[in-house]
Amino acid sequence: MNNILIALGGVCLLGGLAAACGDSKVDTNQFENTPPGGGGGPGAGGFATSPGGATSGGGTTGSGGFVSGGGGTSQGACVDAPGVDDDLDGWTEAEGDCNDCNPGMNPGAIETLNCEQNDCTKGNPLPDADQVDEDCDGAVLKAGEKLPACDDDLLSKPSIDSAFDAARAIGLCNVKVEATPADKKARTWGVLEAKFVRLGASVLSGQDTPYQKTEFGILPSFGGGSKAQEGKMFLALSSGVARAPGQPDFLPFACEIDESISKGTNDKFPAGQWPKQGTCPGAGDPKDAAALDLKVRVPTNAKSMGFRMRFFSCEYPIYTCSSFNDVFAVLVAPLGGDASNTILEGGARKPAAHVLDQGDPMYPNVAFEIAGTKKNVIGVNNQSFFTVCKPNALAPGYTKCTGNDGDLGGTNFEGHAASAWLETRYPVTGGGLYAMRIAIWDSSDSELDSTALMDAVTFYADGGTKVETVIVPDPE
Repeated sequence: MNNILIALGGVCLLGGLAAACGDSKVDTNQFENTPPGGGGGPGAGGFATSPGGATSGGGTTGSGGFVSGGGGTSQGACVDAPGVDDDLDGWTEAEGDCNDCNPGMNPGAIETLNCEQNDCTKGNPLPDADQVDEDCDGAVLKAGEKLPACDDDLLSKPSIDSAFDAARAIGLCNVKVEATPADKKARTWGVLEAKFVRLGASVLSGQDTPYQKTEFGILPSFGGGSKAQEGKMFLALSSGVARAPGQPDFLPFACEIDESISKGTNDKFPAGQWPKQGTCPGAGDPKDAAALDLKVRVPTNAKSMGFRMRFFSCEYPIYTCSSFNDVFAVLVAPLGGDASNTILEGGARKPAAHVLDQGDPMYPNVAFEIAGTKKNVIGVNNQSFFTVCKPNALAPGYTKCTGNDGDLGGTNFEGHAASAWLETRYPVTGGGLYAMRIAIWDSSDSELDSTALMDAVTFYADGGTKVETVIVPDPE
């Protein structure tokens, strides 16, 4: 029996044909190991094109994502009435739905690769005959097809032309998407708004702010040990300079007092409880912050969303467990006010999933370190966080930093510390609109800078009800 696994390291439409933007192949069972079921019993419409069953319950309520039972209603096969939204996904045939018995197929869905269980991680999708046109564009991903990235044409240069390019660098290929297009076929997933903002503005309310070109960078690598996790580029953002030595517009700095890159900005937090500390108490007000706001509509067939990140800091090892807790945060929250942004379920609109974790109640943080069951914000005050550091440069209580400092080479953070690559994943509602703020800042003063890398935004056809973070190896 087959499971449907998806490869979605950023997916876009190129020249009217479906093409995945990124060559990462992701096993949807990486976070949830739901065993395959029998064929499923009668369900609420089911997924008629699915080759197997996820749970004995079948239908659209199975816990295994888009691998639910063989489809059909309790009376038998789906009755596809022309001009009626039979699968309650928001589209009729006239509006572009190419399979009105399958809510996972419509113009707002994202193209996937169907694979034997675990084989997508080995590059072995099923033959072409088993592929499905989820986004109803008339084409399917083909077995063995090389998946181009949506950031191939982005280049490292002194400044970023547009905040939408920053979105593309992390794998969000569809940009400048219309909120309410006249042609419903154009209501696709993607980025509706992208802005560089000051930290004190409420999420998505600030103006697109002129930024110092050192704050953000679109880079192919960072030093000798960090490379793109999907495609050719990733996004760097920094409280100092988001470049490594030798890259365009790098500004020399040192991890010493009075030798940092200071932008001279005294920032503030928006109203609410923003993440400030970690395993150690105390953190000062933000300085030299850099923030990117995105408004994203997720694909209708997505149940969770994730990204990869890495953090470097000059504050280690001297200013750990102090008020100088430099922080990297990614805040995500569903947006209301758009009746067409969520799929129908049982005749009623399905509310967007909230991510209930540490941070502002309306804009919770989803970027965490790995520290058992406690979720600590990405920052310097986390004693289980840094895993890459100079030999013998161990700060008190930092038990994970074992002295493997190879990935610090060529970054200008030599002698200090970095995290491993981490992947975080959180639940979303298919078709929902979400606000995202990606931000980094110094705490208490502008000295001793930190830099974060972000890449490989990915949508998944399965997902749980909580935020999860795992350590991931570099891609081969």
